Order: sequence, then C-alpha cells, then structure tokens
Amino acid sequence: MVLLHCPVIIIVRIVLPLVVVGIVLLIYLSKKDRQNNALLQKQQHLVERKAEILQQYKELEEKMQSTLKEHEELKLAHCTKTQLFQVISGDVGTPLIALKNKLNVLLSENIEEAKFKAEVLELSPIVSDMSLLLENLLQWSKYEAQVQRPNPQHNELSALVQEATTSLKFAAAEKRVTLGSTIEDGLQIYADSDMIKALLKAVLQNAISLLAKESTVAFVAVRQDAQAEIQVQLRGEMPLLELFLQTFSDTEYNSNQSDAGKSFSLGWMFCKSVVADNKGTIDVNKIAANTVDILIQLPV
Repeated sequence: MVLLHCPVIIIVRIVLPLVVVGIVLLIYLSKKDRQNNALLQKQQHLVERKAEILQQYKELEEKMQSTLKEHEELKLAHCTKTQLFQVISGDVGTPLIALKNKLNVLLSENIEEAKFKAEVLELSPIVSDMSLLLENLLQWSKYEAQVQRPNPQHNELSALVQEATTSLKFAAAEKRVTLGSTIEDGLQIYADSDMIKALLKAVLQNAISLLAKESTVAFVAVRQDAQAEIQVQLRGEMPLLELFLQTFSDTEYNSNQSDAGKSFSLGWMFCKSVVADNKGTIDVNKIAANTVDILIQLPV
C-alpha cells in the first residue's frame, strides 16, 4: 500500500511544484516579453520621432540658407542699383549734357567751315569715350543684375575668340587695328560660355579703345596643366596706358577721374567679376611702353 502511494507522493511533492514553478515562470517570461515588446515599440517610436525632428531641422536649415542667400542677393541688387544710378546721373548724364550744349553752340554760331570741322574733330574722342563708357556700363549692369550663377561647360576657346573678334572687326577696322589669334588646337575651357563671350568682347573692346591707330591685338592661348593661359597681346602706341593700368588696380569703381578712366574702371570691374565667378584669374603685364599683355587663366 505504501508502494502504491509513492508515485502520488512524488507527483505531489516534486512534480507538481515544478509544474507550478514552470507556469509561474512562463507567466513571468510572457509578461516580460510583452514589456520588452512595448519598450521596443516605444524606442522605435522615439527613433522615428527623432528622424522626423532631424528632417524638420534640415528643412528649416535649408530654408534659412535660402533666406540668407536671397537677402544677400537683395543687398547686392540694391548696391548695384545705387551704383548704377550714380554712374548714370553723374558719370554719363553730365558729359552728355556738356556734349549737347557744345553741339548747340556750334550749330548756332556762324563760324567758318574749317573751324567747324576742327571743333567737331575735337569732339570725336569725347564721343568715343562716352560710347565705351556706355558699353561697359551695359555689360557690367547686366552681369550684376542677373540672378543665375555660372553654368560651366566645356567650350572650344578658338570658337569663342573668333566670335569676339568678328563682333568687333568693324570697330577695329575704323582705327586700323589688326586682330589676330593663335589658339592651341583643341584647347577647351570649362566655363560659362555666355559669360566668357562677354568677357572676351569686353577685353577686346577696351584694348581697341586704348590703342592708337596702326596697332595690333592678338589672342594667344595654350594649355598649362589644368589651366588655359590666354594672352591678349596689345602692340602699338597707347596714350592712356598709365590710366589703363591704374584703373585695373582699383578694387571698386572710381568716379573721380576722366571719362576714359571711368570707362576702363567699369570694364575692369566687369572682367574681374566674370573671371572670378568662373574660377579664373586676370592680370595685366606692361612689358614696354608699346607692349602690354592682358593675362587670363581659366580652368580646362
């Protein structure tokens, strides 16, 4: 009888407690698992929330940068407008009025034909200076007013030079200035084509204005490492050379000078801006009184 009760006693005293402990352990582990799942879900929610906050911060930072950029562009536009009005009102308006008054006097007075022709010839350089000033003012104001930044592409330099010389061949012929070019075969520059076209035209136009009659302007360009080295070689008499060099060294437009000086100053401002925006350099090298090189470097 005792033997029959042994299995029951074993079950009651040993197995049953183990079963109870197992059940309790399962309940605990199940509860713990639910708590872990809840914690993981909470952590996942926090991670997602953090990502949302970071995205919002990034968007806010981009908006702030965009706002600052627009603010700088507005400041630049305002500065350009103020300077433009200053040039137009004083540096352009005053000489035009004086020129008009002079012409009115010539037309109203009864003077001999020879004297009239002599007076008109004296007005010719004034008109030339004014013409160059207006052209440089137009190029500079158009460039400063634009919002878009350079769009660099690979361009055949010879084609850009050819376009510049063709556009000014009549102005050169009028002063009997010979234009030429020697460009390394296949030489390309990595820059904004429209900006470089305007740059080469401005450099050439100011060079023609600087030179006396029976002179030459030649474009010579070769590749040096990662740069295209462009020399604009001016050969001939240059009565305003020192003024030309002085205005190149100016860091900003200088209105306290002659009409020719104002023209050169605006021209250099435009050229320096274009070259800098296309990651290049520009300089002037006076070799002799009748020998000057304008040196331009642009990426290839």
